[in-house]
Amino acid sequence: MTTITGKQALAEILQREGVEYVFGIPGATEIQFMDALEGAPDIQYILGLQEIVCAGMAEGYARATGKPGFLNLHTASGLAAATPMLYNAELGGVPLVITAGQNDTRLLQYDPHLSGDILGIAKPHTKWCTELVHAADIPVVMQRAFKMAMQPPTGPVLVSLPQDVLTQTLHFEHAPNTVVYPRMRPDTAAVARAVEILAGAERPLIIVESGVARSDAVEEVVRLAEVIGARVYQNWMSDVNFPADHPQYLGDLEPVSWSAEALIKETDVL
Repeated sequence: MTTITGKQALAEILQREGVEYVFGIPGATEIQFMDALEGAPDIQYILGLQEIVCAGMAEGYARATGKPGFLNLHTASGLAAATPMLYNAELGGVPLVITAGQNDTRLLQYDPHLSGDILGIAKPHTKWCTELVHAADIPVVMQRAFKMAMQPPTGPVLVSLPQDVLTQTLHFEHAPNTVVYPRMRPDTAAVARAVEILAGAERPLIIVESGVARSDAVEEVVRLAEVIGARVYQNWMSDVNFPADHPQYLGDLEPVSWSAEALIKETDVL
């Protein structure tokens, strides 16, 4: 166990979690974070020209690799600017770990320049969000952030980084990186019952979501659809979960809509 600064601990954790790229636009409240990356040469900072673009890159990285995208935003204003893409990530269940620089906690009661309610902005569109209180919190909070982002249902999480917390010291222990095991075996009786129901279906309908592609189960779903003769729709804002040129694929569908309700009424097994 060694004594290091909060920003050094942050850099160590990001490397331990396998972060390759940080997408973002830094400002004055990210100085300590940028200084931390000086000690992490394997992490490349990808600078964008606007927060929505940065958030889109982080989301695209997460969708393409299956790993959490890491997004760094400039305090409350940068977070607010990125909110449309956070909404997309939330709907799409995209794992993002987001940090936003916060002003020195000793100044927050005086409404410093660019200060704002970071957690209030983030909460509607994240699985979990929190603000660091002390440097000693960094290992637990950051490990929890990566776990929460990747644990089904996956999605974006946010950690607010006050500048003075990153300069505090802590006793740091090199714990193992976060590991999430999302796959599990279904109940055999439930599977048998599902087979029985599907075998008797006359008007089956399948709506695929991102879990199909992320579980590498596209081929299995195609075979199921062909065997039972099901119409197939894809949920809005999801990954590519079914071949678009397949004759049984009928396009995207917003489940909460009048058109979806009409389809479901015509369906005996969904």
